[in-house]
Amino acid sequence: LGVDAVFANHDYEPQAIARDAKILALLDNQGAAFHTFKDHVIFEKSEVLTLAAKPYSVFTPYKNAWLKKVDAFYLKPYQSEKYAGALVAIPAKYRAGMPTLEAMGFTRTNLKTLKIPTGSTGGAQLFDDFLSRIDDYGQTRDFPAVKGPSYLSVHLRFGTVSIRKLAVTALALSRQGSEGATVWLSELIWRDFYVQILSNFPHAATQAFKPEYDRITWEQGAQADTLFKAWCEGQTGYPLVDAAMAQINQTGYMHNRLRMVV
Repeated sequence: LGVDAVFANHDYEPQAIARDAKILALLDNQGAAFHTFKDHVIFEKSEVLTLAAKPYSVFTPYKNAWLKKVDAFYLKPYQSEKYAGALVAIPAKYRAGMPTLEAMGFTRTNLKTLKIPTGSTGGAQLFDDFLSRIDDYGQTRDFPAVKGPSYLSVHLRFGTVSIRKLAVTALALSRQGSEGATVWLSELIWRDFYVQILSNFPHAATQAFKPEYDRITWEQGAQADTLFKAWCEGQTGYPLVDAAMAQINQTGYMHNRLRMVV
């Protein structure tokens, strides 16, 4: 495209950090700048630290520090629509549309067959629906057969909802006395906590956070492979586990309480 600069948002996974370093080198060789910014979380790597200026490894102290620090500045949603007119016109040779997934080296999946509303409109639809149920979230989230969660995790992962909009809404409702919103806000804080764990302790991406858990001995061999296949296909004989695997195999989503069991 012959651009002068590329702008992107921070990604905190080791593989993504390696990818961004490669992109930075490629752009630098072409004389183009590479600017990245925080967007995916409320607080990132070193924005919430202990009194000793160390990263937290336990959630509750982190949560308390998060709540103490958060204010309107960190929760302000940024309206991008008003800047749309400042965007440069798309070069003529690209006006036919985006390259296809195949042209970019991707393989199409069964996303269209899954019951996940997609894009920013899908994220907004799910959030609006959840707001009508948020007061009961503290109780309903524990029962997989009940429509309790927000189902927004995949939208948060890919940025099709604003984490700031969700957090500012949850905080406001919590301050108004909504117990469900208070519990859900805690879940959003968990998300920030896990991202800062990954940022400060990157070994957690491929190893146990606590090294002693890497000493677990796993079954190997044909019997283990047979059992693992049965688990993947929801054929373990444990109804709750099999229902959970059926849910993710058919919908692409698994309820959090089911994940804990599975």
